[in-house]
Amino acid sequence: MNYYFSLATDFMSMDKTLKGDKYHFPKISVITVCLNAQEFIEQCMQSVLTQTFNDFEYVIIDGGSTDDTVDIIKKYQNKIAYWHSQPDRGLAHAFNLGVENSSGQWLVFLNSDDYFASSNVLKDMVVHIDKHPDVDVIFGQMNMITREQVSKKIGGPYGEAISWKKFCRKATIPHQAAFSPRPFFERIGPFSEDFLIAVDYEHYLRAGPEFNTKFVPLLVTNMRDGGMAKYNILATYREWLNAQVKSGKRSFFFALLDFIYFASRNTIGSIIHKLF
Repeated sequence: MNYYFSLATDFMSMDKTLKGDKYHFPKISVITVCLNAQEFIEQCMQSVLTQTFNDFEYVIIDGGSTDDTVDIIKKYQNKIAYWHSQPDRGLAHAFNLGVENSSGQWLVFLNSDDYFASSNVLKDMVVHIDKHPDVDVIFGQMNMITREQVSKKIGGPYGEAISWKKFCRKATIPHQAAFSPRPFFERIGPFSEDFLIAVDYEHYLRAGPEFNTKFVPLLVTNMRDGGMAKYNILATYREWLNAQVKSGKRSFFFALLDFIYFASRNTIGSIIHKLF
């Protein structure tokens, strides 16, 4: 209760300052990449377009959908800053196109089957961004929603920051609930197209030990349980290890041993599950 009272007080104070032309909120770019996403994309888009914070733009990169996704996007195209529908080279390329075609000072990637937890997410987050303008990533929590509509909160509490050592061991920042300033992308460079799943993890790893993060106790996103990381566990783990090797955080030899152990344990577990 005290947290939300403080948040409301901070925003009202900032709003008064804004009216006096002494303060300028950072512009937020919300980027959604999609492909054949007709089942959920409208809910995703509505969660963005109904935000109470006004200084944001919405960018949609569609990879050439063949279902009704494009027709759904066209229903809202007068409210979208930029969108296109054309084949791309995968998730990383689509992310990069989103960055290139956006103009906000801070960026967040919202998957097409996910949606903001409330209409006040951006308004609440800019208060935290104002307090921590020099971080590389500021992130909140997300709810993992199963097909049975059971939710599990993910992300934090990690305190003031995530230790670099802990982050190198495993991905601990949900990118669907993470905001980064544009200079961070300019410093780190584009997302690597060598990765299909661990795209965001590899990108963060490139920041090095100076990676400056901030967790805030704010529910940002509802994320549907599924996707490549859910159903391609071995491929996901292999990409995590590849990202660690590429960034110099782990030797190829130990990464190989780790993967063999993980794959063996996963295979044995699957066999036991099928037998019993």
